[in-house]
Amino acid sequence: MKKNPDQFTGWLTIALCLLISLAVLSCSDPVLFPDNLIGMWVTDTEQYEDRYIEIDKTRIILGTGETVPNIFFVNRVESEPFGEKTEWIFHCEIKKGESYTISFLFPADPDSGEGIQLKNSPQIVWYKEDR
Repeated sequence: MKKNPDQFTGWLTIALCLLISLAVLSCSDPVLFPDNLIGMWVTDTEQYEDRYIEIDKTRIILGTGETVPNIFFVNRVESEPFGEKTEWIFHCEIKKGESYTISFLFPADPDSGEGIQLKNSPQIVWYKEDR
């Protein structure tokens, strides 16, 4: 049985449309940058008194008490629920090809809506400097 070239083109078109539809539907909406995290963050914890976290839409600066802070350039941001808090996951680069992930929990205190925590050190709460 000989196949009609138009029939083959029709099936190919349908298959391509299905693939494109699946690709479009599988893409999630981009996460908006968490504007409430923008600013300078400090802590009352004694051993971190000379440290800070500064967040803006393009970078995260970790003041470590050294003369030169660590600067991480933000490539993208994700968020996930984390109990009563939200985990904000920043995918960053410190220099070309050297990737880091920094995760913050916000708010540190869900009742007051204040503070952030680094996920890897949740015992330390950071507050916006203008509090």
